[in-house]
Amino acid sequence: MTHRTNSVIAVRRGEGEALWMFGCLTTIRAEHENIGAVVEHKCPRAMATPVHVQPDDYEAFYVLEGEITVFAEGKSTTLTPGSYVYVPPGTPHAWRVESDEATVLNLTTNQHANWFRALGQPALQPTLPPPAPPDMDRVLAVSDTYNVQIVGPPPD
Repeated sequence: MTHRTNSVIAVRRGEGEALWMFGCLTTIRAEHENIGAVVEHKCPRAMATPVHVQPDDYEAFYVLEGEITVFAEGKSTTLTPGSYVYVPPGTPHAWRVESDEATVLNLTTNQHANWFRALGQPALQPTLPPPAPPDMDRVLAVSDTYNVQIVGPPPD
C-alpha cells in the first residue's frame, strides 16, 4: 500500500508486507508516492535473478548482511555489508547471493514493488520459503504486466 501523506511514516522491525519470491523472504517495508518503495530481501546462497531490465524503474541495492554480486553493464561488482549500487532505468542487470545468506535493502519504484507483489506469494511465516525453482512461465506473464523484461538466464 502506497502512503499518500505529509506525515511521518514509521515502520518497525518485523513490520511490512512479507512475500516469498525467487526463494527469498521479500518484505515491502514502506512505500510513498514521492520516494518509491523500500524493500528488504533475505535470500539463500546461490539465489540469482534472471537478467532483466525495467525501462521505467530504477533499483538501488544496499547490503545489510552477507555478500552479493551485481551484474550490469558487462561487469560484475561484489558487494559486502555497507556496500551500495544504483542501477538506472533501462539497464539490464541481475544479482546473485555469494554467502550462505544475504540481506539486501532494495530501493525502487512503486511499480516495481507491485511486480514483487504480483510475482510473490504471501509468506506463511517470516522465514525463507521452502526451496523451489521459480515458475518461469508465471514470471514472464507477470513481468509483461509491470514492464519488466526478462532478457537472459541468471548468471552462472
